[in-house]
Amino acid sequence: MTNNRYLFTVIILLIVSVKTSISQNIEWEKVHDLTIKGIAELYSLKINNAVNHFNEVISTAPNDPRGYFFKAMSHYYRYFLLNESEDYDKFMKASDDVIKVCKNYLKHHEDAKFYFYLGGIKGYRGIIRTLYTSGPPSLSVLKEGKEAFESLDRAIKLNPELYDAYMGFGLFTYLIGSLPKAFRWIASIIGFEGDKKKGLEYLRLANEKGLYTKYEALWWLTFFYMGENDDENASKSIEAVLKKFPTNTFYLFLMANFEMGLNKIDRALDYYSRATIIRAPEMKKLSYYAYAGLGRCYYLKNNFDEAIKKYETFLSSISEKDDRWRNRDNSAYNLAVAYEIIGNREKAVSFYNQVKYNEFASLRLKHPLTSNQIEIIKAYNHGIANNYEQGIEKINQLIASQNFSSEEEAYSYYMLGSLHRAYKNYESSNESFSEVLNHKIQKENWLKPYAHFYLGQNYVNLNDYAQAKKQFDKVEDFEDYYGEKSLKRSLQRAIDKLDEKESK
Repeated sequence: MTNNRYLFTVIILLIVSVKTSISQNIEWEKVHDLTIKGIAELYSLKINNAVNHFNEVISTAPNDPRGYFFKAMSHYYRYFLLNESEDYDKFMKASDDVIKVCKNYLKHHEDAKFYFYLGGIKGYRGIIRTLYTSGPPSLSVLKEGKEAFESLDRAIKLNPELYDAYMGFGLFTYLIGSLPKAFRWIASIIGFEGDKKKGLEYLRLANEKGLYTKYEALWWLTFFYMGENDDENASKSIEAVLKKFPTNTFYLFLMANFEMGLNKIDRALDYYSRATIIRAPEMKKLSYYAYAGLGRCYYLKNNFDEAIKKYETFLSSISEKDDRWRNRDNSAYNLAVAYEIIGNREKAVSFYNQVKYNEFASLRLKHPLTSNQIEIIKAYNHGIANNYEQGIEKINQLIASQNFSSEEEAYSYYMLGSLHRAYKNYESSNESFSEVLNHKIQKENWLKPYAHFYLGQNYVNLNDYAQAKKQFDKVEDFEDYYGEKSLKRSLQRAIDKLDEKESK
């Protein structure tokens, strides 16, 4: 019996000795340095280089989850940006490896780090499976999401100073808090609690103190700030990423879109131009999207010849299969309008016929822009790209001096309301949109329902929720108008947001 006990003790000591030896042989500083280098390459969108670094992490520390996790995330981002199915398959396979490593370890040990990587990868599996599907997340995705949330929660409870875990925890908390009321009950049934404010706090904590998720947290904060119309923080977030990773084509593109939304067209043009410079060959496709943005910039600057060149470059570079954001459709429509403005109706018709989703293309095929409408468009563009007051003055002069039909006048007031709205002058915008409702309209049958919708949006911004509801309700009085499907989708989102504001 004594001999058996002695033998058992020797075996245990040998196992501990072997484990300690293996652990000591791993160069953990090298593992950390390689991980940091890989993350830097990932956010510079040099995906192949990033994968090589993470493969080296895996070979150096095969039982550590970080190499597997960030390798999977490299495939995630390539799929997110380029929409190639092989990257989806690579991500799912690599994420399986993360789950296997984490679960094998957690069978015998409680470790915050392993719970963090397990929760993180399960969360991103859910995101990638729902990213481009309509409606609420499926129950299977929510189930995996619950497992992810619970793992992240466990990681934080085991180690409240594991700040990387707050990234995923904050992401879940914000996203569940953002679900429309109609869908939130599904999440509550399986134990999710959402809170947008807390979600942002957790993400900021990860950004400030996280070791590996600092810029991932900033990535999500940027999108959420933009969604909340928090222009100041959104701008700071994008600038912080570009300062660290100036060759990130996606963030150059994002900053250009942001500047466009602030009516800073020359600044947007500069960022789009920088994004067209191919920094990493594997991201070449992504660079071409910037040409659509350049087309829009030149269109707003009333440089229609240059706009046509940029739009045509984009359309010839990005196939319909690759165009996950439907940039081709909008670009083809704007290109057609540009050709119509310069007097090439034949070319305009050829591009209107290529448009699949924008219902206004059908309108323009039946009813070309009149010369008065073209002048109004130019005046509106001048107001957006150059000088707001001059644009307003020009539209008012055209209305007063030209022999406009009732329909052309309604169109002019709609564009005037849109220009005021672009500069957040909501009361003046409401005056103009209200004028639209006083005109007889036949061809441009979209004008009145859209005017009601934007009146409602303006009243939301003026905190007059009762009036906003009235205007949204009036949209429902119209049917069979151009752009109806698009407006109905926008209307539902606006109503959901209004309900959320009123419930606070």
